[in-house]
Amino acid sequence: MIDQGRNNVMGVVIDAVDYERAVAKIIESAQQGKRCATTALAVHGLITGVTDEAHRFRLNQFDLVVPDGQPVRWALNVLHRAQLTDRVYGPKLSLRVCEAAARQGVSVYFFGSSKTVIQKLCEGMSRRCPGLQIAGARPSEFRTLTEAERNELVAEIQASGAQIRDASNLIVQPGAVPPRTLVKYTLDSEGYVHRVWILTQQEAAQRDKAQ
Repeated sequence: MIDQGRNNVMGVVIDAVDYERAVAKIIESAQQGKRCATTALAVHGLITGVTDEAHRFRLNQFDLVVPDGQPVRWALNVLHRAQLTDRVYGPKLSLRVCEAAARQGVSVYFFGSSKTVIQKLCEGMSRRCPGLQIAGARPSEFRTLTEAERNELVAEIQASGAQIRDASNLIVQPGAVPPRTLVKYTLDSEGYVHRVWILTQQEAAQRDKAQ
């Protein structure tokens, strides 16, 4: 298990960890009921963070930023002597998290993509991870949700009892949001970013009295 801590790479904070440590942190956080906002950062996301202040701020709010791209791993090794022998590839990390969740009785919720894809995902994960507790699954609407729809979705996922939620629940955010994207966000009780969603042009034009 490798954990060389959090390291600054041109202003973006990245965790110098391997698969084993990343999986352990996610599972431990789920078991303790703690937040572990996670993203697998490829080189495009890193460069976007370097060149765009707003995106850099978003990336640095994550609890766990793993080196998805080989150039990101190389940067950690050269700049911080992390001695990482492999990257932490997002899809492989997701599979390993599900395998660990199945072994330790941690439930998961899948959200996103199309109905067909998410059905195949549930079936495939059930086969590959015997005993995995899938608390629920729901396809994406492929559009910006209304506030009522967002609230309904969050309530559904929370009510499912799932301990690990994916990016579409807006706890784990995409690793590469277009530069200068206008978003709305909420904070948790500790003052950390909790949920984020991209605003439509109409929403962005309206003054948000709550912020």
